[in-house]
Amino acid sequence: AQTALWLMGSGLCRLVAPILSFTAEEVWQQMPRRAGQKNSVHLETFADATGAGGEDASLWKAIHDLRDKVSRQLELARSSGIIRSGLEAMVTFSWEGNLPGFRQEYGLEWPEFTARLGNRLAEMFIVSQVDLTAGGQSKGETVIDGPLAGLTIAVARHPGVKCPRCWNYVTELGVDTHFPDVCGRCAPRLSAGLGDGAWPDSAGNG
Repeated sequence: AQTALWLMGSGLCRLVAPILSFTAEEVWQQMPRRAGQKNSVHLETFADATGAGGEDASLWKAIHDLRDKVSRQLELARSSGIIRSGLEAMVTFSWEGNLPGFRQEYGLEWPEFTARLGNRLAEMFIVSQVDLTAGGQSKGETVIDGPLAGLTIAVARHPGVKCPRCWNYVTELGVDTHFPDVCGRCAPRLSAGLGDGAWPDSAGNG
């Protein structure tokens, strides 16, 4: 337990040293000395990664590579006047088969990847909606090489209305009748804020 505490303290001290230079140095001077430890935290290097979370590295690489492709299509849609901002966009992914290059590169199947991320795909691309269409092709650009080969990416303007709270476009506002002016995702957050007294409600009952 003492070793674990020392490793955590040492790592945190080095991480904050560039920002809290004097505080980090004071902490460093009070820590028990170990072989090879420098006299000042500012003479040390950052702690080496232990490998924790390494299983997610391929997932994030896939997200990064896919986002590059999506960003390119969003920029084309923006320059052609289809959208003015990413949140006005609706992105559709369509494909046939299982995208064999995807598994070879990232170690997981494309359906598994999309299932794990679900609705978070739209958040990661900063768009209002992402649709998935297996076994079909949509109008858009098809990736012709690399691990995403065979995937078609299409960008269109979302046909819905803009939520004034989160700025996402949705099919309708007022799904929750208590909050008729916001989307279904924002309504529970507003309800929670009123419930815990974070702010008074419009009727003055807060």
